[in-house]
Amino acid sequence: MSLFLKGLFMKCLRNRLAFTLVELLVVIAIIGILVALLLPAVQSAREAARRMQCVNNLKQIALATHNYHDSLNRLPPGDDNGTFAGMSAFVRIMPFMELGNSFVLYDPAKGNSDPLNKQVVSQKIPGYLCPSCAFAREVPDPVCDANNRAPGTYAFCSGNADP
Repeated sequence: MSLFLKGLFMKCLRNRLAFTLVELLVVIAIIGILVALLLPAVQSAREAARRMQCVNNLKQIALATHNYHDSLNRLPPGDDNGTFAGMSAFVRIMPFMELGNSFVLYDPAKGNSDPLNKQVVSQKIPGYLCPSCAFAREVPDPVCDANNRAPGTYAFCSGNADP
């Protein structure tokens, strides 16, 4: 009797060496459902990480501005002369954001359109860009910005021009 059971078991084992097509499709469907449930959670986690990076960038800019103030006893001006053609506050705080090498290249006696200064103002600096921001147009836009300045998603107040 045991020989008969052993032979029957071996025969069943030989017939069951692979998955059936239905079993395979069921497993693939289950995996697809799990991925569909997991994908929104992963996307929201990525967006939360981008928001955290944006907040961190703002903190770094604030710390650099405070360090500028501590060094020179004044806040960095947002614009030199109201034309936005000269050194901005973002250029002034570069040494305090570990961008001293770029800051050294900038000549404040010349405008942003000077070829030497264009090397500095046309750099895309990750600390000045929020990862969650999507630009609606090409930046820099040659029509809007003749100086070919790099994009930025943060701003300094340059004063009030109202009388």
